[in-house]
Amino acid sequence: MNLMNKILGKILYIFTKALEGILDVAIRILETIILITKGVSSGLFLLLSMGGCLFFILFAIPLGVRVLSNPSALGIILFLLFFPVLGGKFLTQLKKQKFLYTSFLFNLSNHLINPSAYPYKSFSTYKQSYEQAEEDYRKEQERRYYEQQQQKQRAWNEQFNQGRSQGNQGSRFYYRTGSGGQWSHHQGGSNHSFGGAQVNHQKKYKESLDLLEVSEGADDKQLKMAYRKKAKKYHPDINKDSNATRKFQEINDAYKFLSDYS
Repeated sequence: MNLMNKILGKILYIFTKALEGILDVAIRILETIILITKGVSSGLFLLLSMGGCLFFILFAIPLGVRVLSNPSALGIILFLLFFPVLGGKFLTQLKKQKFLYTSFLFNLSNHLINPSAYPYKSFSTYKQSYEQAEEDYRKEQERRYYEQQQQKQRAWNEQFNQGRSQGNQGSRFYYRTGSGGQWSHHQGGSNHSFGGAQVNHQKKYKESLDLLEVSEGADDKQLKMAYRKKAKKYHPDINKDSNATRKFQEINDAYKFLSDYS
């Protein structure tokens, strides 16, 4: 029985190595196709933004109609437009499944060959470990981003407080004007204003509300639900759009700002 298990384990090991090689080749081919289509799509958009759209309207309408009425040509256009996004999502899943299945099969083959040295691990164990690693990575990225934002905020506060302390020197006195709460000071019969920071703060507050699509005065639960919805939509691992990472960072920044504000 032990000899049979070792033979099966070696056969399974060879099969898994072959499967790993095939999937590696498929991943590289898919990455190349995505890179090429993304470059072609970017070139087309750049051409249109530089006046290609006007050229198409003025000189190439008959050709455009023929292209759009041709199923093959229309299919190529749709492929160039949507494949970078859909292909990116499929590539992410392919890498994940490759890791899960090859890890499980390698463990199983080693377990059959030498059970004492390689305890059996179920497929669900590898899946949970992978998902936990993804979650840890996401949290680490968010933590680093929050630290960067906090450092920027501290630097901004230091500059603002330094400006206020310099402004308080001499015989100046300060007062609020209007409903916006803008600070002004009076010295020698002339008025000066330094309400830019307050205005920027109010602008940041409104932009953050709009970004998360929540109303003013939203509680912590509403903010968290809106944040999770937006973060899931624009997470770089899910959304392969070129602006997804920047949008994801803006969403994190807005959520952190509103959380501190509330």
